[in-house]
Amino acid sequence: MAASPMRRSDGAGVGRAADGALLQALEDYWWAVKPDDGLPARHDIDPLDVPRLLPWLYLIDVVPAEGPLAGERPFRYRVRLFGTGLVEKFQRDVTGRWLEGLYPEPHISRMIAGYDEVIAARRPLRADFVIPVEGREFLKFRRVACPLASDHRTIDMLIGVHDYPR
Repeated sequence: MAASPMRRSDGAGVGRAADGALLQALEDYWWAVKPDDGLPARHDIDPLDVPRLLPWLYLIDVVPAEGPLAGERPFRYRVRLFGTGLVEKFQRDVTGRWLEGLYPEPHISRMIAGYDEVIAARRPLRADFVIPVEGREFLKFRRVACPLASDHRTIDMLIGVHDYPR
């Protein structure tokens, strides 16, 4: 594994006060566990290393698109884990759901395109979103998504966190 001088193994310094602190903490951790010759796998991620990220953490399964969808885009995305802080902010748990249909257009297409970009770049990428949420007009958030590969080569999962600018 590549060493990182910025690794925050205990999540120190991560909090709600500093915009982007959650995003930076996950990026730093991803780079710290990334093997020199590939991408980190899910089994390289230890939740005990980043306990303060857990409420804001999500995992997305990356599934090759099949049938008619394969002509439109290369992948589909299914939410494997949606942290408790995210459930509270979005006012629903989307664990187990496919991204298509979760939010109206153009919001969902932008989310999917952002995940496609992470896969193409093979590194963490940040994005800002504004999406409609039941019970309020819109929810603004920033996210970082990082690729994971079970075989350290083929991306089959994304790990990310959301942060909510004040």
